[in-house]
Amino acid sequence: MSLRPAALVLLLLVGGCAHRVCCNSYTYGPPAFFPMNVSPSGTAANPVNKPISASFTITASEQNYTGDFTAARVQGSCWIVQNPTAASPATFTLTATGQSCASGQGFEIDAFQITDSFGQSVTTYIRST
Repeated sequence: MSLRPAALVLLLLVGGCAHRVCCNSYTYGPPAFFPMNVSPSGTAANPVNKPISASFTITASEQNYTGDFTAARVQGSCWIVQNPTAASPATFTLTATGQSCASGQGFEIDAFQITDSFGQSVTTYIRST
């Protein structure tokens, strides 16, 4: 008879742990990813025009995200990211290189990839004018 209460206690512990694992994985699962908002948001087919005579900023934000964003030029040579890492909501300052795009003819398109700490990224395209 003494085995019966011990077996009941063991069953309750195992059942309780199994329930907690199930519920915790559901309740505390991986973070939900939300779309990243980037401005200006030019596309390869429709880049945003920016004059090389003045610096400008790219801003990035993501709902419920409080980590850092990074910005990197992945195409072109007209603009330099002055501050490649910034906390959310992020603002990145871009300045003209003053070399290959000094004339600002609008022929070159630079692409900038903005990435969050989870690896989610978005690319925006800028045409120097």
